[in-house]
This record gives sequence, C-alpha cells and structure tokens, in this order.
Amino acid sequence: MLDKIVYFADLKKRMFAYMWAPYGICSFDLLLWMDEHGRYLFNEGDQTEGTEHDLTLSAHGSDLLDGECHEEIDSAVKQTRDLLDGMSFRQMNLLASVHFKAQPGQMPNQVHKTILGIAQAADFTVDDVVWAMTTLSEVPA
Repeated sequence: MLDKIVYFADLKKRMFAYMWAPYGICSFDLLLWMDEHGRYLFNEGDQTEGTEHDLTLSAHGSDLLDGECHEEIDSAVKQTRDLLDGMSFRQMNLLASVHFKAQPGQMPNQVHKTILGIAQAADFTVDDVVWAMTTLSEVPA
C-alpha cells in the first residue's frame, strides 16, 4: 500500500522510478530506499486498530527530509491524503494502475483491457476504470 501512496505523492519530483509488475506498479528504488531509511523515518507509536500506525516523522525522518523542499513535500502529502483518504488498497491499486497505464484520450474500455494483465485487476470492471478516470480527472495537476 505504501508504494501506491508514495507513487501519488511523488508525481512531481519523480524521486523513484516505477515499473509495471505482475500486481500493478512497483518501484525497486523505493523498496531499496525504504529498506535503508524507512524504519527510522517514523515514530514507533503503538499500532491502533487495523493497520493504522503512527506516521509522524521521527527526528531522523525530519533531518533526512530537511534537505528536501518542505513546502513541496507538505503540498504533495496533503494532495495525496486528500486523494486517497478512505480508499481501500484495491481502490488505490486501481487508481495507481489507471494513472500509470492510461494514455491521454483513451476510452475506459481500452484502459480496462490494458490493466487486465495484472493479477489483481481480474476483478476490475469497466465501471471501476470509469470511476478511477473520473477521480483522476478531478485531481489538480
């Protein structure tokens, strides 16, 4: 799920390269970066219900991201939170897959055929793709 969240937060900077994989988009760059830095980025707060965790930045995370433009990062995180808030993993995967694979001007049924190649897309319908394309069309560039 984290890779889908970072995918949308990283749309402008493109710090991580993404590729099409059997389960949708993935980034080996992100996996390596998270393996090196991820465990130190966030505070180790108690896990709450379900899969929610304390995702406030640790002192190390703040120091690491200090070299980045905080306003850009804050803006990207806010836009991503606004976009993905309340979505299931399935919806995030659909949205990221459609964003990554759709070409300008493509019709929903064409996009649907394109993403059918991923294992988790087997239950994505054309209506799901229409929802994703509509949702993405409302996202500010």
